[in-house]
Amino acid sequence: MSSFKRNRAEENYWVSFSDLMSGLLFVFILLFVLTLVVNKVSLKQKEMVVMKTSEQLAKEKEKLIIEQKKYKQKTMELLKIRLELSDKEKALLTVRELQEKKSKELGKTKESLENQELEAKNLRQDIASQLLELNRLKEIQILKDDQLKSLEISLNKKQKELDLLRKNLKTQANSLAKNSELLKSKEIQLLQSSLHLEDKEKALNSLQSNLKNKEIQVFSLEEIVEKNKRELVKVKQKVEEILGVKKRIITYMQAEFSKKGVNVFIDPLTGDIQFPAKILFGYNDSHIKLEGKTALLKFFPVYSKLLIEHGYISRHIAEIIVEGHSDPEGDYLYNLNLSQKRALSVVEFLNSQDYKESPEDPRLQKILTANGRSFVNPIIDVKTKKVDYEKSRRVVFKFRLKNELRLNDIRSSLEEISQ
Repeated sequence: MSSFKRNRAEENYWVSFSDLMSGLLFVFILLFVLTLVVNKVSLKQKEMVVMKTSEQLAKEKEKLIIEQKKYKQKTMELLKIRLELSDKEKALLTVRELQEKKSKELGKTKESLENQELEAKNLRQDIASQLLELNRLKEIQILKDDQLKSLEISLNKKQKELDLLRKNLKTQANSLAKNSELLKSKEIQLLQSSLHLEDKEKALNSLQSNLKNKEIQVFSLEEIVEKNKRELVKVKQKVEEILGVKKRIITYMQAEFSKKGVNVFIDPLTGDIQFPAKILFGYNDSHIKLEGKTALLKFFPVYSKLLIEHGYISRHIAEIIVEGHSDPEGDYLYNLNLSQKRALSVVEFLNSQDYKESPEDPRLQKILTANGRSFVNPIIDVKTKKVDYEKSRRVVFKFRLKNELRLNDIRSSLEEISQ
C-alpha cells in the first residue's frame, strides 16, 4: 500500500511536472507567436517606410538625372564660352602686340619729328643770327668808315703836332746848346753851386729821356695808323667783293626777268622778291589758289634756272629760302604756324607733279628751304608810320651766297682793328 502511494505520488509528481512544462511550453509558444506578430507588424511598417523611401529615392534620382542633364548643358555652354574667351584673349593679345608696335613706331616717329623740329629750330636760329650779324657788320662797316675818316683827321692833327713837337725839340736843342755854352762860361759859378747843378743835370737828363720816349711813341703811333689803314683797305676789298657778287647776280636776274617778260620787283640791295599773300592764298589759309599757282609757274622756272644752272651764279649760291610773313593780327604762335605752312605749301608745290618744269629736282632740293617768320618783320607805311597789314602778308624768295660766310673773317678783322 505504501508503495502504491509512493507510486501514485510519483505519478502525480510527473503529471504535475508535465502540466507545468506544457504550460511553460504554451507560454513560450504564445510569446514566440506574439513576437512573430510584433515583428511582422514592424516589418510591414519598415517595408512601408522602405517603399516610401524608395519612391523618394526614385524621385530624387529623376531630379538628379535632370540636374545632370542641366549640368552637362551648362558645362557645354561653359566650354563654348571658354573657347570664345580664349579666341577673344588671342585677338586681344594680337591687338595689344599691334598696339605696342604702333606705340613703338609712334615713339620713333615722335623722336624723329622732335629731332627735325630741333634741326629746323637751329637752322632758323642760325639764319636769324647770320642776318643779324650781316646787319651788324654793315653798321660796323659804316662806323669803321666814320672811324677811318676820324682817324685820318686825327692822324693829320697828330702829324701837325709831331711837326710842332720836332720844331720844339729843335728849339730846345738849340737852347740846350746855348745853355751848355753859358754853363761852360760859368764853370766857376757852377763849381760853387755844384749841388744845384747836379739837380739841374738830372732834370735835363730826365727831360731828354722823356723826349726820346715821346719820339718812340709817335713812331709807334704812326706804324699803328699805317697798319689800320692797310687792314681797313683789306676789309673794304672783302666787303666790296661780296657785295659785288650779289650785285652782279641781281643785275643778271633783272635782265633775265625782263627778257622773259616776268614782271617782279627785285630788291636792288638784297635780291629779295616778294609776292603778296592775297595772290597766293585766301585769308587765313595756307592752300595755294589757282591764281597763285599760275604766278609761281611763270616766275619760278626763270628764277630757279638762273640760280642753279647759270655757271657763274650757281657756284656762289648756298641756299634759296622761301619765307612766309604775316600781319600782327592774332598771337605770335598762330601767325608763326600760318606763315610756316604758307612757305611750306609753296615749296611742296614747287616739288610736286603740278610743277611740270622740274618736279623733285635734286639740285633744287639741296638748297631750297621754307621758313615762317610770323609778324616779326612787318612792313611800315611811310606816310602813316603804321603797320601796313596787307603788305605785311607776303611770301619772300631769298638767296644766300656761299661767300657770305666770309663775313665772319671780316668781323674778326674789324675786332682786331678796334683792339
